[in-house]
Amino acid sequence: MTTKLQLAVVATGVLSLAAIFAPTLAHAQNSVDLPSPFHFSGSGITLSNAPGLSPTTQVRITAWIKPDFTESNFVDTVVEKRDGCGSNRSYDFGVYKAQSGQPIGTIFFSSSMAGDDTYSNVPVPNDGRFHFIGGQYDGSTMKIFLDGALVGQKPHSGPVAATSDPPVVGTDQCGHPAFADIGVIQITSR
Repeated sequence: MTTKLQLAVVATGVLSLAAIFAPTLAHAQNSVDLPSPFHFSGSGITLSNAPGLSPTTQVRITAWIKPDFTESNFVDTVVEKRDGCGSNRSYDFGVYKAQSGQPIGTIFFSSSMAGDDTYSNVPVPNDGRFHFIGGQYDGSTMKIFLDGALVGQKPHSGPVAATSDPPVVGTDQCGHPAFADIGVIQITSR
Protein backbone atom coordinates (compact mmCIF):
# COMPACT_ATOMS: atom_id res chain seq x y z
CA MET A 1 0.00 0.00 0.00
CA THR A 2 1.33 3.44 -0.93
CA THR A 3 0.25 6.52 0.99
CA LYS A 4 1.18 10.11 0.27
CA LEU A 5 0.75 12.13 3.42
CA GLN A 6 -1.77 14.94 3.71
CA LEU A 7 -3.95 16.20 6.48
CA ALA A 8 -7.04 14.55 5.02
CA VAL A 9 -7.58 11.31 3.12
CA VAL A 10 -9.22 11.57 -0.29
CA ALA A 11 -10.95 8.75 -2.18
CA THR A 12 -7.80 7.55 -3.96
CA GLY A 13 -5.88 7.05 -0.69
CA VAL A 14 -3.60 9.97 -1.59
CA LEU A 15 -2.74 12.28 1.29
CA SER A 16 -1.02 15.68 1.12
CA LEU A 17 0.54 17.89 3.79
CA ALA A 18 -0.05 20.93 1.63
CA ALA A 19 -3.79 20.33 1.16
CA ILE A 20 -4.81 23.00 3.66
CA PHE A 21 -2.08 25.41 2.56
CA ALA A 22 -2.45 25.03 -1.21
CA PRO A 23 -6.10 24.86 -2.25
CA THR A 24 -5.33 23.61 -5.76
CA LEU A 25 -3.41 20.40 -6.33
CA ALA A 26 -2.78 19.10 -9.84
CA HIS A 27 -2.98 15.30 -10.11
CA ALA A 28 -1.16 13.69 -13.03
CA GLN A 29 -0.13 10.06 -13.44
CA ASN A 30 -0.40 9.15 -9.74
CA SER A 31 1.65 12.11 -8.57
CA VAL A 32 0.75 15.18 -6.57
CA ASP A 33 2.15 18.55 -7.59
CA LEU A 34 2.44 20.72 -4.52
CA PRO A 35 2.60 24.41 -5.47
CA SER A 36 4.48 25.21 -2.28
CA PRO A 37 6.14 23.03 0.37
CA PHE A 38 5.20 23.06 4.02
CA HIS A 39 7.68 25.03 6.12
CA PHE A 40 8.37 23.48 9.52
CA SER A 41 9.77 25.93 12.03
CA GLY A 42 9.46 24.46 15.47
CA SER A 43 6.24 22.45 15.43
CA GLY A 44 5.03 19.29 13.75
CA ILE A 45 1.90 17.48 12.68
CA THR A 46 0.46 14.32 14.23
CA LEU A 47 -1.18 12.02 11.67
CA SER A 48 -3.91 9.45 12.16
CA ASN A 49 -2.85 5.95 13.05
CA ALA A 50 -4.13 4.58 9.71
CA PRO A 51 -3.32 0.98 8.71
CA GLY A 52 -1.45 2.19 5.59
CA LEU A 53 0.99 4.02 7.87
CA SER A 54 1.72 0.90 9.96
CA PRO A 55 4.01 -1.44 7.98
CA THR A 56 4.64 -5.01 9.10
CA THR A 57 7.36 -6.51 6.85
CA GLN A 58 8.66 -3.80 4.49
CA VAL A 59 8.59 -0.01 4.27
CA ARG A 60 9.81 2.66 1.86
CA ILE A 61 9.69 6.40 2.66
CA THR A 62 10.56 9.20 0.25
CA ALA A 63 10.39 12.98 0.61
CA TRP A 64 11.60 16.26 -0.83
CA ILE A 65 13.45 18.29 1.80
CA LYS A 66 15.32 21.56 2.02
CA PRO A 67 16.92 21.72 5.49
CA ASP A 68 17.50 25.17 6.97
CA PHE A 69 21.18 24.81 7.86
CA THR A 70 21.18 28.24 9.53
CA GLU A 71 19.19 26.66 12.39
CA SER A 72 21.22 24.59 14.85
CA ASN A 73 18.40 22.23 15.81
CA PHE A 74 19.29 18.59 16.51
CA VAL A 75 17.35 16.91 13.70
CA ASP A 76 14.92 17.57 10.84
CA THR A 77 12.61 14.58 11.25
CA VAL A 78 10.61 13.99 8.08
CA VAL A 79 8.37 11.31 9.62
CA GLU A 80 8.53 9.06 12.65
CA LYS A 81 6.25 6.32 14.02
CA ARG A 82 7.43 5.50 17.50
CA ASP A 83 5.98 4.71 20.92
CA GLY A 84 6.63 7.89 22.90
CA CYS A 85 10.31 8.78 23.19
CA GLY A 86 11.20 5.12 23.71
CA SER A 87 13.26 2.77 21.59
CA ASN A 88 10.34 0.94 19.92
CA ARG A 89 10.01 2.41 16.39
CA SER A 90 8.18 1.33 13.23
CA TYR A 91 10.18 3.91 11.28
CA ASP A 92 12.26 7.01 11.83
CA PHE A 93 13.51 9.10 8.90
CA GLY A 94 15.16 12.51 8.61
CA VAL A 95 18.33 14.60 8.46
CA TYR A 96 20.72 15.25 11.35
CA LYS A 97 21.74 18.85 11.89
CA ALA A 98 23.77 19.34 15.10
CA GLN A 99 25.10 17.51 18.15
CA SER A 100 24.10 14.08 16.85
CA GLY A 101 27.55 12.53 16.57
CA GLN A 102 27.03 12.39 12.79
CA PRO A 103 28.16 14.96 10.20
CA ILE A 104 25.64 17.76 9.61
CA GLY A 105 23.30 16.76 6.77
CA THR A 106 23.54 13.00 7.43
CA ILE A 107 20.34 11.20 6.44
CA PHE A 108 19.14 8.56 8.93
CA PHE A 109 16.59 5.78 8.55
CA SER A 110 15.44 2.93 10.72
CA SER A 111 12.62 0.41 10.68
CA SER A 112 13.48 -1.15 14.02
CA MET A 113 14.56 -0.49 17.59
CA ALA A 114 16.57 2.60 18.47
CA GLY A 115 20.30 2.10 18.03
CA ASP A 116 19.88 0.16 14.78
CA ASP A 117 19.85 3.16 12.45
CA THR A 118 21.28 3.33 8.95
CA TYR A 119 23.21 6.49 8.00
CA SER A 120 24.09 8.07 4.67
CA ASN A 121 27.77 8.30 3.78
CA VAL A 122 27.01 11.48 1.79
CA PRO A 123 25.27 14.42 3.52
CA VAL A 124 22.42 16.46 2.11
CA PRO A 125 24.22 19.42 0.47
CA ASN A 126 23.99 22.80 2.20
CA ASP A 127 23.04 24.53 -1.06
CA GLY A 128 19.60 26.00 -0.32
CA ARG A 129 17.92 23.59 -2.75
CA PHE A 130 15.43 20.77 -2.39
CA HIS A 131 16.78 17.22 -2.39
CA PHE A 132 14.94 13.93 -2.81
CA ILE A 133 15.70 11.53 0.04
CA GLY A 134 14.55 7.98 0.63
CA GLY A 135 14.76 5.20 3.19
CA GLN A 136 13.82 1.61 2.45
CA TYR A 137 13.63 -1.69 4.31
CA ASP A 138 12.99 -4.70 2.06
CA GLY A 139 13.09 -7.44 4.70
CA SER A 140 16.86 -7.96 4.52
CA THR A 141 18.54 -4.55 4.12
CA MET A 142 17.89 -0.95 5.23
CA LYS A 143 18.93 1.51 2.49
CA ILE A 144 19.20 5.30 2.17
CA PHE A 145 18.99 7.30 -1.06
CA LEU A 146 19.90 10.90 -1.89
CA ASP A 147 18.72 12.34 -5.20
CA GLY A 148 18.29 8.81 -6.58
CA ALA A 149 21.73 7.48 -5.56
CA LEU A 150 22.25 4.78 -2.92
CA VAL A 151 24.27 6.51 -0.17
CA GLY A 152 23.98 4.09 2.73
CA GLN A 153 22.87 0.58 3.58
CA LYS A 154 22.94 -1.92 6.42
CA PRO A 155 21.86 -5.56 6.73
CA HIS A 156 18.77 -6.08 8.87
CA SER A 157 16.21 -8.84 9.17
CA GLY A 158 12.92 -9.38 10.89
CA PRO A 159 9.56 -7.65 10.88
CA VAL A 160 9.03 -3.91 11.20
CA ALA A 161 8.42 -3.12 14.87
CA ALA A 162 4.74 -2.67 15.74
CA THR A 163 3.95 0.64 17.47
CA SER A 164 0.72 2.03 18.87
CA ASP A 165 1.42 5.79 18.72
CA PRO A 166 0.52 7.62 15.48
CA PRO A 167 3.16 8.95 13.08
CA VAL A 168 4.44 12.51 13.42
CA VAL A 169 5.81 14.78 10.68
CA GLY A 170 8.22 17.69 11.22
CA THR A 171 9.13 16.70 14.77
CA ASP A 172 9.97 13.57 16.71
CA GLN A 173 8.34 12.01 19.76
CA CYS A 174 11.23 13.29 21.91
CA GLY A 175 10.41 16.95 21.25
CA HIS A 176 13.07 17.82 18.65
CA PRO A 177 11.38 20.11 16.08
CA ALA A 178 12.40 20.33 12.43
CA PHE A 179 13.42 23.55 10.71
CA ALA A 180 13.05 22.60 7.05
CA ASP A 181 10.84 22.82 4.00
CA ILE A 182 9.30 19.44 3.20
CA GLY A 183 7.40 18.98 -0.05
CA VAL A 184 5.95 15.47 -0.49
CA ILE A 185 6.23 12.46 1.79
CA GLN A 186 5.35 9.03 0.44
CA ILE A 187 5.17 5.88 2.55
CA THR A 188 4.87 2.46 0.93
CA SER A 189 4.30 -0.37 3.38
CA ARG A 190 3.60 -4.09 3.47
